[in-house]
Amino acid sequence: MTSPGYLSAKQPGALANRRDEFGVLATDFNRMGARLQSLIASQRQLLRDVSHELRSPLARLRIALALAERASAEEREKLWPRLTRECDRLEALISEILVLARVDADNASAEEIDLTPLLKTLQKDAQLGAPDQVVRLTATQACTSRAGRP
Repeated sequence: MTSPGYLSAKQPGALANRRDEFGVLATDFNRMGARLQSLIASQRQLLRDVSHELRSPLARLRIALALAERASAEEREKLWPRLTRECDRLEALISEILVLARVDADNASAEEIDLTPLLKTLQKDAQLGAPDQVVRLTATQACTSRAGRP
């Protein structure tokens, strides 16, 4: 037997190959363990992705603050909109994470939402990141998703 929390533990093949209730139970147990392991791996990947997404605007914010510290009063005034924009981006990212958490927790009462505003925001952000390139997003049909109620 394996220690608790070890999700890749599988029942012996002889038990899982049986054609009675114990065999079905062993097969279901093995499938459940594999599914749990997959879900935990997905959650860990999500946390890594979220961490990366939050670090990018935070790094830009720190750079802008460092520039503001060294700048003259006039130059500082020019940096304030950038600082505000980066703070707004961080707040928006955190809000999106919270919405995602609510969607996950309350998927049963999901309602359809329009993703077009999100796509337009992504297009604007991409355009800011690459001002010399034309960024175009085209949807051939309505972009919607299902989201839980807050």
